[in-house]
Amino acid sequence: MGEPIVVLPARAGMAPLGVELARFSQFSLNGMSSPSSIHREVIGIDIGGSSIKFGRFLSNGDCTESLVLPTPQPALPKAVYAQLAHGIDLLKNSACVAIGVGMPGPADAAGRVAQLAINLPQWHDIPLADWLEDHGQLPTVLENDANCAGLGEAWLGAGRDYRNFILLTLGTGVGGRCF
Repeated sequence: MGEPIVVLPARAGMAPLGVELARFSQFSLNGMSSPSSIHREVIGIDIGGSSIKFGRFLSNGDCTESLVLPTPQPALPKAVYAQLAHGIDLLKNSACVAIGVGMPGPADAAGRVAQLAINLPQWHDIPLADWLEDHGQLPTVLENDANCAGLGEAWLGAGRDYRNFILLTLGTGVGGRCF
């Protein structure tokens, strides 16, 4: 099993957030000793109401390349999927081992199904992780965008020096997470 990058304990009404680089236990990207393994990368995606942000990241969190594409309007599931597939095609290289997607709403417990995307029409129980895995041939996981932002801040950002903090996301929609 991979070494967790960030493990946050459960809060009232919420499951523990243990991140093994987007829940991929078959990949150990943190604390690797092999020189060739240092160059493994993941694609991170943030689906927003007006834009979709993509990044390719090293295991230490450094972004090696980024891209912003407009969110299709209307942001129906298949149209957004097509834009996601296009962005993945532009960023994916042989070093990529996984994809993580932050979305504006809850995913199922396994990180496979977009249960509801608050700002996106007709997003109810969409198997987005399966669609993206079929396209990109990489393990893929979904998570709420505020949870993703909070994990990033806890790991490398403004929250790393604090035991507890509150993160708010303000964009096309509003979200948040207590840590």
